Amino acid sequence: ELSLYGSTPNKADSAQKSFSFAVRDSLINVGPLKDFSYGLRISANPNATGIAKQSNYELVCCSGHGKNGALCILQRSVRPEMITEVELPGVKGIWTVYHKSSRSHNSEIGR
Repeated sequence: ELSLYGSTPNKADSAQKSFSFAVRDSLINVGPLKDFSYGLRISANPNATGIAKQSNYELVCCSGHGKNGALCILQRSVRPEMITEVELPGVKGIWTVYHKSSRSHNSEIGR
């Protein structure tokens, strides 16, 4: 007689498998939103045009509830932290992105 979910599996079919999970990225939840407003950011460039002009604006939100409430400032684009400035003729824009690796560079040599 068959059970509700089909035939009974034999021992070979019921071997346990192990899985390993790791967090690779996360998204911050800013909800629920109570209210929001948009406006120019403090360090907005008044001479900006095109996409650069759009990044002059920020969205300020009242989010959460009670002691878990907060003001969240949302921006349309990535704003790099300027460390130094060097003039490169003909270059309109460039930046680097730093990522701290869990492995040292020496471990990659010889692979």
